[in-house]
Amino acid sequence: VYSGRIYGVPASQALLAALLAYGCTMVAFAGQRNLGDQPYSDFLNQIWVENTDPSNRDLHQLDPQQGRTPDWSPHDTFLAFESSRGCIDGKYSIFVEVATTGEAVQLTDCQYDGNHGVWSPDGTMIAFSAVLPKSLQAATSQRTTAVT
Repeated sequence: VYSGRIYGVPASQALLAALLAYGCTMVAFAGQRNLGDQPYSDFLNQIWVENTDPSNRDLHQLDPQQGRTPDWSPHDTFLAFESSRGCIDGKYSIFVEVATTGEAVQLTDCQYDGNHGVWSPDGTMIAFSAVLPKSLQAATSQRTTAVT
């Protein structure tokens, strides 16, 4: 953790990954409620946000839908994350949501299977991995062949 402080995640959560906000005032992580003998599944993860101030531990879900791999915007206002909500065949899209309240906005189409979105240092862009649909792979391949 950047601040050098050890930060504990509540035992009631199954932790996937935690990311401390730039200002070190909040932590975001993808996880799921510990329901005893329920097996772990990426498809059940949700994004959770909590204050790092021990006197004001306000753990809350970003929203109740599936999400994982949160990344803070440079000014700690937004979280980018991947989610399978609305997608079929196990694909993902990149979403952005205000970290304290709000509604997720889908940035990429499910057909691109967007994963692991990260903010640019100035907060104007998000880089992510994607898989091109076969129709676009062929067009890209033809262009590349024509250029070389």
